[in-house]
Amino acid sequence: MPIRMLSTAAVLSLMLAACPAAPVATTGTPEDETAIRANGDAWAAAWNARDAAGIAALMASEYHEVTPMGQHHSTAADAQAAMATEFEQMPTGVTMSLTTEFIKFIDGANAYSGGTWTTTGMPAGMPTRGSWLVINVKDSTGWKIASGLGSTDVTPLMPTPPAEDAAP
Repeated sequence: MPIRMLSTAAVLSLMLAACPAAPVATTGTPEDETAIRANGDAWAAAWNARDAAGIAALMASEYHEVTPMGQHHSTAADAQAAMATEFEQMPTGVTMSLTTEFIKFIDGANAYSGGTWTTTGMPAGMPTRGSWLVINVKDSTGWKIASGLGSTDVTPLMPTPPAEDAAP
């Protein structure tokens, strides 16, 4: 019996190896790149409108993120609720602009992208720029954000280094 099972397994392996694999796109199309860039523009527009639901609509159903404060959001709804709270605390008149600096395709349905952001209207001394990185996935509705992280330039919050003593 073990010999027969081994033979059956070997035959199945050979049969599967002989079957052509379904073609998988190895890169995105120009339309895919345009759609991913449009998600960045839509994210900034929703942020400026304080539209947490609009931002969540850009997220994949399997969205995950860990915020800079260490909070894990495991759904778009979690992220939307946190974003809504941030918007309630944000000073009026703050706006954001976002640029997509790069898009790298892993395959035809997965890519990562990143860039920079700036804000205007922040209180004096607060950070006004930073960077972002997003994992993008393509589903039946188009490109969605599966995870993301924004980083703030904290240089304005850093103390001024002490002056070095002059050498005698």
